[in-house]
Amino acid sequence: MRRIVTITIALLAALLVAAVAWAQAPSPEEVVKAYYAALSEAAATGDFSAILDLFADDATVTVAALSPQPITGKTMMQTMFAGMSKMLKGVTITVDEISAEGDQVTVRYRMASPEVEGEIHATDTFVVKEGKIQSLAIEIAPEDLSKLAGFTLPVTGAASGVNLLPALLVAAGAGLAALGWRLR
Repeated sequence: MRRIVTITIALLAALLVAAVAWAQAPSPEEVVKAYYAALSEAAATGDFSAILDLFADDATVTVAALSPQPITGKTMMQTMFAGMSKMLKGVTITVDEISAEGDQVTVRYRMASPEVEGEIHATDTFVVKEGKIQSLAIEIAPEDLSKLAGFTLPVTGAASGVNLLPALLVAAGAGLAALGWRLR
C-alpha cells in the first residue's frame, strides 16, 4: 500500500512539472520570430494587431540615431505601424545573424526597398520577458543613415521633424520574415 502511495505521488509530481513546463511562455527567440512573421502578414493585410499583441503594454521602441525619445506604449506603436503600412510594400530582408542570450535577442540584417538606393544594414535588439517584447532598439549602420533622409513617419509623439527611421526601419524588417528569413 505504501508503495502505491509513493508511486501515485511521484506520478502526480511528474504531471505537475509537465503541466508547468507546457504552460510557460514561449522563448524570447520564438517571440521575435513571431514578431517578424506577424510583421510580414501586416505588410500584406495592413492589420498590425498581431504585432501589437506581442508587445508588453508599456514596451518601448527606440531608434537612437533618429530620436532620443523612444516610442512608448501600444497606442503610440499602433499609430506608428498604421502610418508605415504603405512603406512595407516591396521590402526584402536578408538576415545575417540571429543570436539569443537570456531575455535578449539580436537580429542583424540587410534591407532593400524600391524607395532606397542600395542596402540598409541594421541591428534589432529585443528584450523579451514572460512572452512579451519589453523593448526593441533599432540601430542603423551610420553609413546608411543618409539613405533614409527623405523618409518621415506619421505622428508618434516624437519631436517634430524627426525621421523615425522609415518607420522603424520599415518595422525592423517588414518581413525579415517577409520572408526571406535567409539565415547564413
